[in-house]
Parts: sequence; structure tokens; C-alpha cells
Amino acid sequence: MFGVCSLKVFQIIPQFTVGGAEIMAENLIYELKELSCDVTAVSFYHYQSDITKRLEENGIRIIYLGKKKGLDLGLLIKLYKLLKAEKPDAVHTHIGAAQYAFPAAVLAKIKKIVHTVHNVAQKETSAFNQRINKFYFKHAYVTPVALSGLVQESIEKVYGIQSSNIPVVFNGMPLHKYIIRDNYCVGDKINIMHIGRFSEQKNHAGLIEAFEKVVSAYPNTVLNLYGEGHLQGLIKDIVTQKNLEGSVVFHGLTDRVADKLSQNDIFCLPSNYEGVPMTLIEAMASGMPIVATGVGGVPDMLTDGRDAFVCDNNTDVVAHCLMRLIESQKLREAFGQNALKRAYDFSSKKMAEDYMKLY
Repeated sequence: MFGVCSLKVFQIIPQFTVGGAEIMAENLIYELKELSCDVTAVSFYHYQSDITKRLEENGIRIIYLGKKKGLDLGLLIKLYKLLKAEKPDAVHTHIGAAQYAFPAAVLAKIKKIVHTVHNVAQKETSAFNQRINKFYFKHAYVTPVALSGLVQESIEKVYGIQSSNIPVVFNGMPLHKYIIRDNYCVGDKINIMHIGRFSEQKNHAGLIEAFEKVVSAYPNTVLNLYGEGHLQGLIKDIVTQKNLEGSVVFHGLTDRVADKLSQNDIFCLPSNYEGVPMTLIEAMASGMPIVATGVGGVPDMLTDGRDAFVCDNNTDVVAHCLMRLIESQKLREAFGQNALKRAYDFSSKKMAEDYMKLY
């Protein structure tokens, strides 16, 4: 589509922890490389992860800036000098990179600065940083990019920018990596799964409350939790208090998401807020039946009653939706196959092509 690309692009992120924004950036980097871009990843911290390992194995240059804890004006100087010396055509920032990358890129006279807002704008950063972002969006030609229509509306509300000046680019995944489900029968155990960081956003406490109702009606259900995070200990305590240890399994992090999706029967994402969740795209690409709360960009991804249950953030409602899927193979198959068709709007190739237009 773009022919031979001569663009030099820097993707800047605080660190490559294993989260949705970081996985999105990783997928974008690979696809930009496929479009023959000269793409470099910049990480504020010297933090190694499965993502950095994969990037380096795929020949991607990563520059680690060694940020100190707290406010680090030295990082701003390092970043300015790097951009001034390297002269990328475009700088693309993610999550907390903005407060350092915006002034450094402007001072270095970078032609195009793009910032992806990975959650609704009210939740993405602090009120202080919102004031900083507002200045750069309005006066320094930094382009905020929304992941969905709802995120676009939130940017318009928080930053006072007309929606026509806020492009929407859906997150994307390499869909070919996922194992497409062709059988919606269940075995002796019915496996419900959730993938996500143990944080307030992902609402594990609400999920456990809903699952308690499900397992009381269907004792052969198992809830498989994948991820880590600061609330993991608290959630384990809740599981113990409810005597659910035999029905809730904590698996930790996994780099075999496609395999895990194929081994489970139902995917549940009862988040309190979202942008465009990468794990939801993965479940869609696998043809899984899904229950998700209608927050953030989720209603832009799935249609309630056709592709999934897109429901209120209420434990009774979530439990009811899960039980309806447990009870009906026909419904599981219909939702799974319709979600699979919808997944093709969320390919990483399309995402990269859309960002190329912005660069």
C-alpha cells in the first residue's frame, strides 16, 4: 500500500512491562518494520521483559534511557539530545511517556508527534499531566489518537479539542497467530478465563463475586486467571474467604496466550474502564464466546446479543450472562463465530497502515 517507506519512526514508552499498551506498541513496531520503516523503540527504564526479548530477537533496536525514580530532568535532556542527533521523522508516544517526550520532541523540532490515548482521557494520566498535555495538543501540534469513539469523546471533553481533529485508530493484533475454535462443546469442566493485570481497572473482585454465583449453580466451572499485579494478594485472600480455592486457578503470566485461549470455553472481561483491550481482540481472533462489560471501546468492538454479551458492570448481570453461555452450545458458537468475523477490523496490519497515514 505504501511502497518503500523512508520514514524513521521512534516509538517511546516508559517501559515494556507486559500490558495492553506495551503489546500494542510491540505489534505496531513489527508491522511498521514490515512496511520498511526504520523503527526504533525507546524505553525510559532499563527494564527487561518477554516483550523486549522478542523485539531484540526480531532485530528491533531498543534504546534504554535509564530513568531515575520520580521527576528526572536529566531524562528530558537525554531524550532531547537523542532526538536531536537521530532526527526521526515521527515520534509516537504511549501512556506516561508524554510528559518527557513532548517537550523533548518539540525542542528537537520533530516534524510529527503522535500520542496514543490508551484509556479514556480522564483515567489515562493525572490532572497535572492533563494540563501539560492540553498545552501540547493545542499549541505544539501534537496529535492525540483515540482507540475508539468513546475515547475520542473523552479527549474532546478533557482537552477541549474538536473530535474532527482527533483521529481514531483501533488497536490491532497479528490475527494469524491465534487458533480458531471449531468446536463449542464443553467437557466435564467448563473453563472460564480472564487475562489482565491485577489492578482496579480489571475488576477482579467483581469477577470473583460473579463467579461465586456461577459456581454455586454449576459446580463444574473453573475460573482461570492469567496475569500479575499489585492486587493479586488481595484477590487470593478473597478467593480463600469464599472457599473458592478449588475452583479459581492463578496461572501468573503466560507468553502462550493463543494456546490458553484454545484450552478455555468462555472469555470474561468485567473491567471498570478500558480503551480497546488487546486481550479482547485476542479472544475474538480465537472465536471465543465472550462476556464483557460495556466500558470504553468495548461497545465499538462487539455488539451485545450478536457477537457477545456486552453488559452492565454488575456482578449479578455478569453472572447471568456467563450462565447463559454455559447453558447453550448454540449461543456459544454464534457469539464465537460472529466475534471472529469482527476481529478482522482489529488486525495489526491495518493499525500500522492507519498510523502510517498520520506519520
